[in-house]
Amino acid sequence: MNDLVVMNRAAEWRRLKALVLDSVSSPITKRVYNLGLDEFFKWYEQEPRSGFTKATVSAWRVALEARNLGSVSINVRVTAVRKLAVEAADNGLLAPELAAGITRVKGAKSKGVRHTKFYTNGILLDRAGLIEKIAPNLDELRISLPGLDRQNYLEVFKVDKAEKVTRGLLKLAEHKKKTGQPKQVTLELRSSRPLDVVMRDEGMIKLKPYIDEGILALGSFRTEFDTYGGTITGADMSGVMKIRKQEKERSAPCAALFVNPGILPDGHVRACSCWYIKTNYDKLTLESTTEKPLSEILFGDRHRAVLADWIQGDLPPPCPECSNYTPVLFSLKDMVGMAAALAHGSAGADKQVTSFAGSR
Repeated sequence: MNDLVVMNRAAEWRRLKALVLDSVSSPITKRVYNLGLDEFFKWYEQEPRSGFTKATVSAWRVALEARNLGSVSINVRVTAVRKLAVEAADNGLLAPELAAGITRVKGAKSKGVRHTKFYTNGILLDRAGLIEKIAPNLDELRISLPGLDRQNYLEVFKVDKAEKVTRGLLKLAEHKKKTGQPKQVTLELRSSRPLDVVMRDEGMIKLKPYIDEGILALGSFRTEFDTYGGTITGADMSGVMKIRKQEKERSAPCAALFVNPGILPDGHVRACSCWYIKTNYDKLTLESTTEKPLSEILFGDRHRAVLADWIQGDLPPPCPECSNYTPVLFSLKDMVGMAAALAHGSAGADKQVTSFAGSR
């Protein structure tokens, strides 16, 4: 028995799918599994297949890869079909040896970047076609907003875009509900008002059903803010907002230089993606990914030079007043040795930097 009996029995198919969905507790995972299984059956019926076998499921994975889906999106769909095989075998609808073969189908390999997280204010989300273009390529989308009250949004973000952002967020929520993409959408609240007041905004009330369903998630509620490299002061704060306390002593390099690189739209890499002051192209800007692989840029000569200069007291422009500063806690001996190694571009420097980044 290598075919799936439920293919021609809608009631049995729904029952079997329900068993798969009942095996997971996360509402988001249930939704993605449901979509993935429906996609699989639609694909299965498009042309004659050899049956519900390991080869068929492998072909399904190849079909998903041909759609340029990310590895996370592919693997969650393959996992749903693996679970389907187990439930089919347990219910006498598939030979156990075939189910065992299907459970051994490998997922898509992660190539290069394994997790793509994108931060935005969400103002462009209502642009035609934008969500459909970016969502399949993101594992996580984080949206900063002060709430969705028009007057407060203007006061905090200095633009009259609350209604536009609301439309975009509703559009995004509907897209995620239908497709499961992006896998995670988080609303990061940066507000001058208490949380209970923010949640009474008309726009937030419209989003609440999607939050309750797990389609949108509420992230951090922040009332302490960075100085943006010294360009924001207490005078810019309102309501419950305040400036985050800063570390004054900055002899040790910031941890962000080891674990928080960013890539600019033109491909240039910044050693830290936190802030810039007047331009993105300052001392933190390294080489471009259009000229070198990312693996050669990170902790390459220019990256090591930034770290060596910091140890010698020469900090990049955004760093002296940045309230995101988190020191790397090396001993004085380690600092001296690291400075010497970095200055000479030795293999020892690579080892030290890599070992710290791995333990962060």
